[in-house]
Amino acid sequence: QVVHQQNAGLSAARNTGMKVSFGKYILFVDSDDTILPMACEELVRGAEAYSAEIVAANSCWINEIDVQTKTHWDVCWYEIEAKVVSGREFLLGQLEHGCYMSAVWTNLYQREFLMKNMLFFVPDIFREDEEWTPRVFALAQRVTQIKSAFYQYKLRNQSIMRDDSLAVKRQKDFVEIIAPSVSIMEL
Repeated sequence: QVVHQQNAGLSAARNTGMKVSFGKYILFVDSDDTILPMACEELVRGAEAYSAEIVAANSCWINEIDVQTKTHWDVCWYEIEAKVVSGREFLLGQLEHGCYMSAVWTNLYQREFLMKNMLFFVPDIFREDEEWTPRVFALAQRVTQIKSAFYQYKLRNQSIMRDDSLAVKRQKDFVEIIAPSVSIMEL
């Protein structure tokens, strides 16, 4: 299904995509990245096996900026001991072991869970996943993980993540929008 809308930013695009989706699961993939061929099958298998609202997975980063340096590496990984934990337990475990990633594309989400909890992205903020991801995990009752590094994140010079002029916007967004809505004590 193709949706045409005026450019309103990544959050608006993701929100529209979630609203018009009709499948059982949602997976976010940025336009310049790739996923491995069997990724969806493996993630869905994990979700179905444990009736999970979120399936967390690993990712690898591909350096397209400087080919002289390491071109491929897996991201920090902390494996949970239980097969299924609450989102809060998962989040705290990842934070405790220095392996937390707020990127939305490292996980598969049960669509019904997102819709039932009205888990949409805050529009017009930079790095919207830093606000969205902890909010989603804080509400999840069933999280499982697969070790597969199914997602290939490409580091590029043209990436919005490398635009230093957006650093001030990110800080402003965090102070004005994100910080008041999330309490560490709630986790």
